[in-house]
Amino acid sequence: MFYELANSRLGFWVVAVLIIIGDGALLLRPGEYLFSFKSDGKPSIRVPATPFIMRNRELILSSVLYFAVPFFLCTLDMNVEKTKKLRHLHRMHRCCRSIAVFPVSTFVVTTIIGPSVALIYGNPIALTALLPVLYLNAIFALIFVYSKRHAFKIPPRYFVRLCFEFILCPALVTNLNKRITIRPILFVNASPLIHLDTTLQSRVQNNLDLFDTVTDPRK
Repeated sequence: MFYELANSRLGFWVVAVLIIIGDGALLLRPGEYLFSFKSDGKPSIRVPATPFIMRNRELILSSVLYFAVPFFLCTLDMNVEKTKKLRHLHRMHRCCRSIAVFPVSTFVVTTIIGPSVALIYGNPIALTALLPVLYLNAIFALIFVYSKRHAFKIPPRYFVRLCFEFILCPALVTNLNKRITIRPILFVNASPLIHLDTTLQSRVQNNLDLFDTVTDPRK
């Protein structure tokens, strides 16, 4: 099966899509939740009623759930400051929306244009024509991120890491938002976000009951 896939016209593109999905996967600990911002600037926390649990972690495919959408992580971990402001993350959210063109372009080339050209003209022609497009898109994405490095709080060492990853595999630009926003320095304490919403508190507690480790969301 794998031999046939590797030698098929779509083999390269299927592997690229699998890499994108795998790279976008997150394993959240109990009490960790993803959130984004609504149009009115208020955070919207994702608390699933039936999470997909693997080894006491919730598996999230961010490439699917938050495709080209900025998202962040909040946690009930008491070691994360409760006083951290959401204002900076909201500004970052608006800034990240302007980079959606890079993940979308990468996704379209990898999942639609690339396989279509490979089926019609063959994989060598598809790779010759489209790999330069993917690399140019990755370079422009890196240039944009570098220009906004202070707003994104990206240190030089982390930017070098981004350059290495995107040059090694330009398809990873699809998960650009994840690389910018899902970093420990940007994690937010979830308690202030849920303590005034009794419905959300109930959803969080029901969610926590599904895990082996339980954290009280009211703390």
